[in-house]
Amino acid sequence: MERNKLLGKRGEEIARQYLQSHCFKILTCNYRVGRYELDIIASYKNRTVFIEVKTRTQGNHGYRDNQLTKNQTINLKKALLHYSLINHLDFETISLDLITISFNPENRLAQLRHYRNIL
Repeated sequence: MERNKLLGKRGEEIARQYLQSHCFKILTCNYRVGRYELDIIASYKNRTVFIEVKTRTQGNHGYRDNQLTKNQTINLKKALLHYSLINHLDFETISLDLITISFNPENRLAQLRHYRNIL
């Protein structure tokens, strides 16, 4: 379990660096609402973007981009709605993005994919 947490933290770090290099301003990380969490909240071109980061290692089964279950999507919506209401955000100016990071343990390289406005 500890190994998975370290992998997830490393993935979030890579995602933050990627976002900053693409002109996103990081507002907060690991925002918690009860048992729900938003990995990264950023601003980009007058929008507030909520970013879920999924980090995995490539194994015998390969890597699949479809990482969010229906329940995870519902929980993310609850958390982003809570944050939006508390911060008086206009729903027309928010979006949810997904960043997937796949680590290859053999060559120690990572592949990042950024999916914008997934809702």
